[in-house]
Amino acid sequence: MKYRKWGRTARFENGTIVRVEEAGEAVEEGGEFHARPLDERKALPDLPVPSCPLQAERAVMVEGIAAHEVTGVAWTERTRRLHLSIARPPFRMLIDQADFEIDRGLLELFARLEGRREPPPRLTLAPRVTAAMLPALIGRIDLAQRAGETPDGNGQPVESRPVEGELPNWYRPSYRVRPVRAWFNLLALPFGLLDHGVPRAVALLDHGDVLCADGDHVYAAALSIARVLAVGGAVGWYPYSAGVWGAEILVECGRPGRADQASRPIALPPDETSGGCGREARTPR
Repeated sequence: MKYRKWGRTARFENGTIVRVEEAGEAVEEGGEFHARPLDERKALPDLPVPSCPLQAERAVMVEGIAAHEVTGVAWTERTRRLHLSIARPPFRMLIDQADFEIDRGLLELFARLEGRREPPPRLTLAPRVTAAMLPALIGRIDLAQRAGETPDGNGQPVESRPVEGELPNWYRPSYRVRPVRAWFNLLALPFGLLDHGVPRAVALLDHGDVLCADGDHVYAAALSIARVLAVGGAVGWYPYSAGVWGAEILVECGRPGRADQASRPIALPPDETSGGCGREARTPR
């Protein structure tokens, strides 16, 4: 199997602009994997240069385009990624998403952070928090893979199906590494009734904490999910692994000494273009 990629990225990182263009191919044959640069070039459109007006500990904004070819299948995808790390010692808020629209309400809540508390008995997770936790909930609630607009890393279609049995698709975050089996566009299936009267986890903090809003109070708490009590409809796609759809979910919190591990987006080195195969997805129906 031969996979080829041509990519271009404009990256803003803490005030520094980095433009990258690359072309490479990966060949798998007889159990061996080889990756090498390509001399051949494809015409790719110019990209706008992103910029971040916020004063953040770390701000990374990436605008990318990539053309892919594998097993006779060819497609082009556009990507947009935002990572923000905003510090208010001893706390740090982490924002990862697939667009550049920054929720100012999150910044205002973080500025009001009073300190750390024990988690409440029940908690509603906002879609951006659910997206980071969803891979850890495989096997605990009903999940599905949502069909994508682009093929997977081996050129096969990404189709809607329940998350059960063998992983059906291959994720290729870079031409430099072997593709791995993965669920694409992971989605929690709705059930139960949400309770909007309980505290709400609105954002991820570091060290396994979440930023909680409860009326006029804003505090940090460890997130430990004992049970998922209800799931709402999908709201927003997030760039964790091969893609995750966020949703509001109502959880029963577990013992404070145990924090569930949130997922992290795949880090993109400054000298590599974006465009992991199959990550973009259609809006759920």
